[in-house]
Parts: sequence; structure tokens; C-alpha cells
Amino acid sequence: MNKVKILFFFFVSTFIWSQHLNAQVQKVQYFMKYNEEKCLFDFHIVIKEGRAISGQHRAQLNAQYSVIVPAGSTVIMAEKHMPLQSNLQYNGTVPMDWKLASTILAPAVQSESDFYSIVPTLAPTSFYNNLNQNDTVKLFSLSITPITDCGKGVRIFNNQTDPGPLAAGMNGSNFSNGFTIGGIANKYDSNLASEMPKRPVITSLQSLCTNGIAIEIEADAPNTTCQRSLVYAWKGPEGFYSDQQNVSIPGAGLLQNGKYYITVKDTIGCSVTDSVMAYSKPDAGKDALVKCFVTGTTTLKAKGEGYWSFAANNPGTATLSDTSKNITVISGFTAQGLYGLIWNGLGCTDTVSVTVQNVCDCSFSNTLEIPDDYTYCFRVNDMVLKGNQVVEPGEYLWLYKNNTGSFKPAPGINNTKDYTVTQLMAGEHSFARSYIRTGVPVCKDTSNSLFLIISSTIDAGLDADLFCYSSDTAFIQANGQGHWVQDSSSMGILKIVQFGNPQQTFYDFKEAGEYTLYWVNESCTDTVSVFANPYCGCHEANGGENLTACAGDTITIEGTCVVGTWRSLAANPTGASLLSIQDGKTDIYFSRMAQGVYSFEYTVFDTLTDTVSVTVHTPPVINVGEDFGFCEGSPAVLLVAGGGVQYLWSNEETSSNIMVSPSATTTYRVTGFSEHGCASVDSVTVFILPKPAGIIPVLPISNAGANVQLQSGVWTNAVQYFWQGPNNFSSTLQNPVIQNVNNSQSGIYTLTVTSAGDCVSTASVSLSVNQNPLPIYISQFSGEYIKEKEYIQLQCKTEYVINHDYLLFEKSEDGLFFEKLEVVYTNGKSGKYQIFDHDVENGKTYFYRVVSFDLDGTFQIFETISVKADDVETISVHMYPVPTRDYIQLSFSGHFKNDLVEIEIIGLDGTSLYSQQHTIQTVIRLDDIFANHSAPGTYFLKLVVGDQVIIRPIIKI
Repeated sequence: MNKVKILFFFFVSTFIWSQHLNAQVQKVQYFMKYNEEKCLFDFHIVIKEGRAISGQHRAQLNAQYSVIVPAGSTVIMAEKHMPLQSNLQYNGTVPMDWKLASTILAPAVQSESDFYSIVPTLAPTSFYNNLNQNDTVKLFSLSITPITDCGKGVRIFNNQTDPGPLAAGMNGSNFSNGFTIGGIANKYDSNLASEMPKRPVITSLQSLCTNGIAIEIEADAPNTTCQRSLVYAWKGPEGFYSDQQNVSIPGAGLLQNGKYYITVKDTIGCSVTDSVMAYSKPDAGKDALVKCFVTGTTTLKAKGEGYWSFAANNPGTATLSDTSKNITVISGFTAQGLYGLIWNGLGCTDTVSVTVQNVCDCSFSNTLEIPDDYTYCFRVNDMVLKGNQVVEPGEYLWLYKNNTGSFKPAPGINNTKDYTVTQLMAGEHSFARSYIRTGVPVCKDTSNSLFLIISSTIDAGLDADLFCYSSDTAFIQANGQGHWVQDSSSMGILKIVQFGNPQQTFYDFKEAGEYTLYWVNESCTDTVSVFANPYCGCHEANGGENLTACAGDTITIEGTCVVGTWRSLAANPTGASLLSIQDGKTDIYFSRMAQGVYSFEYTVFDTLTDTVSVTVHTPPVINVGEDFGFCEGSPAVLLVAGGGVQYLWSNEETSSNIMVSPSATTTYRVTGFSEHGCASVDSVTVFILPKPAGIIPVLPISNAGANVQLQSGVWTNAVQYFWQGPNNFSSTLQNPVIQNVNNSQSGIYTLTVTSAGDCVSTASVSLSVNQNPLPIYISQFSGEYIKEKEYIQLQCKTEYVINHDYLLFEKSEDGLFFEKLEVVYTNGKSGKYQIFDHDVENGKTYFYRVVSFDLDGTFQIFETISVKADDVETISVHMYPVPTRDYIQLSFSGHFKNDLVEIEIIGLDGTSLYSQQHTIQTVIRLDDIFANHSAPGTYFLKLVVGDQVIIRPIIKI
């Protein structure tokens, strides 16, 4: 019954303690969010693990919440939210006072930032409401002004990556985040990603097909008072920039076609960028008239690049001579009416109308061929313009006009089927051919037009020759109307903002080489080159500063000019080798034997020279000693290095000597440095040597006069044995024999075992020697608390007391350390004895034992019992026979109704030989208790009844 109560209490306690542990916050994370309504930054904690429901676990203890802002920002504690003061019973209303503590402004290690730490005021104590996993709790809000670039630079301090207290300019201030709640353990874990201010949204972006460039945009700002106002920034071809919401470039040409970029930004710098392709509306040319749909033709002349297509719903079909060229001939109409022709440019279209009539008095074909090439540069000589052969009788007449003039008879021979142009200069030249039929009826027909476009010659300017590509500037001045085109096969792409600007300035070339540009118009092209030479720093010979090196090093010396060369002077000591010379630099190897001052000459253009000296020092000789063995588990050993002024060990320690305690064979490397910074390496290997391992068997109790052999047991890695014990006993035998033992030889015997590697292990064994078996047996020893008298009564019954002197009753409060209680002299007579212990406290358990002393001074300690000072009646037990062979019988007295007794037989080495649980009866017989343990000797009987423990020795014969 008592045992059941104890187990139930343990289960309940464990359950409550488990619930107690689980009801604590284990980990918190920091979280920052921009408050769009109040224009503040809110700072939170997020419960990552655990929960808090009790007052103790909801209490705010010390914390540090560190924030980084752009340098120069103004930071003000604007609002405080949680925890609440005096909120133990959930009725707090006043937030805890969070305050700005440490501040470091623009430290050298991170000069673009200011550092602030925020800490709680701990009095009066503030409490959170109940906290559960994944809860987000707002602690305080900061006003940080001005906010620029959408809050960039405002963030929570990162313990892993941000500067520590020893970093430059931090002045020893530690801004590491930490958070304690409900206890002293730090619950801070990490930072969550911050929620920064929202950015504007572009809802519509489109290019309109109008005369010129036109782009319209619609954008929405975040719906907050802090960000509502928007500004616009456009960038486009030819250096275009505008801060208007929409783009309008009337009359834009081809160079303005391309991609336009828009950046929409609100008042705190939150921005969004997008782009759109925009093209100026193309020009399909002038409308045309064709009198006779059967035989008539006309020439369509559009501008720019594109292709032709027919509009829908034309009255009939027709034929285009070439749909891919801007100048084309339309003919072969199948019906009269209004025809639409579409010129499709880059993303936009334009339409030209051709009115086709049914005036067919002259029903013959009179058509000119459009040449494949009709654009030319500078001039045209001796070019033949061709027309078809008209079969009707009549006369030809070629017509000509220049630029915007009117048609007149062409110069020279102009009355043939074809016409030869002798020479044309720059301009737009138009030709047509009329044919007058002389038969009946007489009529006249004029052909389609033929255009020749001759561009004025242009000049891309003079080539530029730069001495140094990285520092010099090239100025290019082109002549004539045109635009720039870059050669993709040149050294690199140059930055051109306005391609139509004849004046260009180029600088900051990425590498040396030839850069090629073309200045072009519709028909003419001229080339200009920029030769960016690599002669930077070549106006002088400068090989740099004098250097120092260590023997065995390879160093690089580099002059300021890439065409400079190096050579080793003849007077140099031996040991230096120039490995390569390229681009004004060389690698020099100094052998391990090199020492002294070496001079190297640097030459530019065979006329400019400079000399650089290299002083070579000998590396130190580092010595860390010879390899050695180390016994496993031994105390740390000292490794000492010599020969240098500074050291770096493979375990990153930097002193000349280190303490090591390896668990496995380890090689320790040390790099030693001389006063000149030269380094050498030495190493020492510490080999792990195994210690001997084994266990000494327990010795049985011996009687005086017997021979006792000390047993070492089985040991591994053992080569030597050494025993020591009482009375100056020593032996080098593995299993020595002590002859004719007596009581003075009782005590602890220590065995020292040595391995082949001189590693040592020790073990001990206790030898107990009885002078002679005591002629006494205590058949009963019990105790009982007498409630009415408030004392404990002890009773002892003895037998076989020949030569007996007295009994010593001892008392203990813990069962380990005993003190004298009372002495009872037996005078060699058996009998029953009782004593009384008045020095007891109610509810406390005490331990008692009896020590028997014989007349010759020998003694023996009998059983130990426990008695609890309360009104529960204790139990007494009588055991017989003693000595025994294979069974014992227990006789119980006292109040033991329905009680359980745990019975255990224990050997001298602590091994449990028998363990059973019984319901207490007046007599319990235990059979075969030594069935598997036949060795004679002393054993112990342990009885546990409720809170009462009885231990009694048993002698087996």
C-alpha cells in the first residue's frame, strides 16, 4: 500500500513538472514591420517555441533589441505597446517603458550606419498576456526620419554578421540582441525577414501610335498618407529625360525609336521601374491618283523601314512590285475605286490612299522600272533609267524634277524609251515618262514616278590616338547630317548618349585596343577609330617601392608601364631568378639560400629607367621537439616552440607554448615568424598510448592465520604489476600471497599496472581479517517509535556470547555516518537488551546499528535498521538458522497487515543474488537462495517495508 502511494505521487509530480517545463517560452525571433498608417517602424517578437501562461513565465526580464539606421537619421521612441505594467492578473493598461540605451553614430567599421539599442525598464514588473507558439507581439514603435530609398538601411541588428564591440569605432559597445522572459536563460533565436514599405504599382503602360513618340502611364501609390505623392522619371534614346507623367515627343524621328524606361517613386523613395518600346508613327507618303484602272500605275514612297500591305475592303485587287521596300510600284488594278495601302513601321502603321478611275481613253501601258538601289552617296554618273516598250504609235518624253520643284523635260536626250542620267549630285531626284499617242484618237499618258535619293557626303572626323586608355579622353567631331553606329567587332562598346550628335567625347575605356565608329546617313558612311593605347604610366619609369622578402619566396614587382621590362643587375648575390616578364611586371623566385640586397632595373622605351631593391631575409629555424607518446586520459602536456618571435599553431593558438590533451594520435603544426615576418614550419606528433585496463576481483573476509592470495584479475596492455598495502606490504608479483594474515593487515591494497609504453593504471581491493569468528550472534534487533513517550525504543537479543565484552549501539541520520548512542556490557551472558533514544524529531527517519566487541578487542558490525519517528508501528524480524546452507526463515512481529516486503540477498561486491516481493506473514521461508551461488562467505539480507529498511548479514557455510 505504501509503495503504491509513492509511485502515484511520483507520476503526478512528473506530470506537473513536465507541464511546468512546457509552459515556458523557449525561443523568440525579432521582427520589424513598417506601419503605413502612422509612418512608423513597429518592432515585434514572434514566439518560435514554447508558451507562457503563468505569471512567472509571462514576466519581462532583461532584453536588448538593437536597430541599425542610415547615418544621420533621427530616431525617436514614438509608441510603446507590450508588455503591460502590473499585468499579473491580466488587468494592466500601461505599457512598459522601453527606452533608447546605447548609441554609436557612424562607426569606422560601418560609417554609413548609426547603431541604437533599446532596453526595457524592469520596475515595476511588466507582464505579457498569455503567449503561445507563433504569436506575434508588438513591443514598441520608432519614428525614424528621414525615410529614404524605401527604408533601405533600416533593419534589426544581426548577431552573426554585424560589428562586435572590438570593431573599429564601436568603442566596446555590444549591440548583440538578447531576450529573457520568465527566467535568466536567453530566449533570443534569430531575426525574421522585415516587412518594408510597399512600393507603387504601375497599372497601365502603353505606347500610342501618333505623329512622334507618345507614351501614357497609370500608377497607384500605396494607400497611405506617408507615400501618396508620386514623381516620375523617364529615360530613353538620344539622352531623353522627362519628369512628366506621360511622354510626348512631337516630330520624333527614327533615332528616338526604342525602349523607354520609367521609374515611379513615392515620397519616401519607394520606387518601381518598367519599360516600353515606343516608335514614332511612320509616313506612308502622299496619296496618289490613277486615271485608268486597266493600264494605270503609280509609285508609292514611304519613309523609314517597314513593309507594305493592303487595307481591308478595297474595291479590287492590285499588285505591288516589292512589299519590303519603302518605294514600290502599284499596278494591275481589277476595279476602279479607293484603295488603301498600309505602310507597317516598327510597332505603328500609316495608310496612303490611291484613287483609281475609269478614264481609259489611253488604254496602253506606260510604266517605269524601279531600280533595286535608289539611294546613293554624293553623286550618280551615267545611270540608265528603264521603261517598258509602248506598242502604240507615238512619242516618248522624259520628265525630271529636283527636290520639291515641278516636272520639266529632262535634260539631254529625253525622247527615247530609256533615259541616261549623266550626273546627279546630292538631293532627291524624280523622273517620269509621258507618251503621246499619235494615232486616232490622240491621247497622252504619264507613267509612274521613279525616285533617286542622293545623300550629301559626310565626314566622321579624325581618328583619335590615346596614350593611356584608362585616363585619356577622345574627342570626335563628325560633319554633316547623320547618326552614329558602332562596330560590333571592335574592342568594345562605347557609351553614346545622343546618337545623332556629331560631337562625341569618350573616356574611361575598360581596356586597350581599337574602337571603331561609323557616321552614317541614308546612303553615306564614314569610319573613325579610337586607338586606346596601354601606355598608362609610361611617361616615366617607375618600378615601385623597395621591397623585403624571405628566402624561398616568389614575389611580383610591377612597374607603372605595361611595356616596361625588367632585368637583374649583374652585381646581385646568387639565388634570384626572374620567372616571367610581361605587361611591365615580373615574378622573382628567391632560393632557400638567398640572402642580402638584390637590385632590379626597370626600363621603359629603352630610355627611361628605375631601380628597385629587394632585401631578402633568412627564415627562422623553428623547433617544437621530437615526436612522443602520450598515455590516454593523462593530464594535458605542454608543447614548446622556439626559434621565432611569433607563432601560429594548427589549433589557432598564438603563444610559444600550448597545453594539449589529445584523445587520438595528433600532429601539431606550428608556424614561427621572425622579426622580418619570415616563416618556417615544424611539427610534432603526439602518439596515443593505451593504458592498462582491468578489474580486481573482490576478496572474501578472511580469518586470522589464513593465507590470502591477492588476485589482479585480467588486464590488457599490462607488462608490470606492483602491489602496496598495510604494514608496508609491497610486491611485484601479479598475484602475491600474504602468509598467516592478522587483523593489522586489514585495509586497502592498491595495484599499479604499467604498460609497455610506461602508461599506468591503478585499482584497489579491500581485505577484511577477523581475528577469530566472534562467539556471538544477534538473533533479533528492532526499533519502535513510542508516540506517547516521544522516543525510539531499540531492542536487541544476543546468543553465543562466550568471551563477549559489550555491545555498542550507534545512530545515523543518513545511514552513512554513525555516532555512538550507548554502550551495554553483556559480561559474557546472552540476553535481551533495550535502550531508548530521546533525541528524535517527529516525522524523521533514523538509522541504527549494533557493534559487538569481544574481550580481546576484536569487533563485528551487525545489521542496520531504520526507524521513523511517527505513529506508524515499525516491524521487527527474526532470522534463522545462522549460519545457513541454502535457506533462511524470517519471523515478523509488529503491525504489518497487508504490507509488502521487498527481500534482496546482496554479495560483498554489491551483486544482487536474490530479489523478490512478498506479502508479509508471520513467518516467511526462503528456499534455494544460494542455488546459483555456492561459495561460502558473508552476504547481506536487505528488507524494505514501506519507509523502513533492515540490513542484516548472513553467513553461508
